[in-house]
This record gives sequence, structure tokens and C-alpha cells, in this order.
Amino acid sequence: MKLPGVIRDHSADRIVDSQEAVWELNRLDHIINEELLLKATFFDGLLLSITLVGLAVIIIGLFFLRSINRVHKLIETEYSLENIELEEADNSTTGTEEQ
Repeated sequence: MKLPGVIRDHSADRIVDSQEAVWELNRLDHIINEELLLKATFFDGLLLSITLVGLAVIIIGLFFLRSINRVHKLIETEYSLENIELEEADNSTTGTEEQ
């Protein structure tokens, strides 16, 4: 019996590559009397891939929000109204401007 998972516990005669259990056919009475024939762990590929893609999107989103926050703080410090220095108006005007 070949499984697409990892065999954890078994009553087989031998295990090949931890994915294939082999029973000898001349010992069928041994298989019938045993309580445990095979215990294996399977990974659901669809669920695992959806979980990994979801985690990747969340991590990328967090990095994006972090960079947006840094840019927002940079813009706030550079272009803040507190940093504006008003130039003093010159009191000396030319004669043509007064007319």
C-alpha cells in the first residue's frame, strides 16, 4: 500500500521510503487479528497552499503599510506648517510700484 503521506505507525512487515507499507500475502491472518494496520499523516495540498498564500498577502500588506506610514511621517516632517519660515516683506518699494 503506497500513501501520499508519512506512515507513523504500522503493522506491516516492512516500510519503504516511509510512504509504502508492504505486507506478505501468506500472512493474511496476521492482518485480520491486528488492531492497528496503518496510521499515516496526510497533508491537504489545497488547504496548505491557500494558507501560505494568505500569510504571504498579510505579510506583504504589513510591509506595505509600514512603508506608507514611514513616507507619511517623512512628508509630515518635511512639509509641516511648523517648518515654514515666512520671509519678511521689504518695506522699501520703488516709485513705480506705488503708482
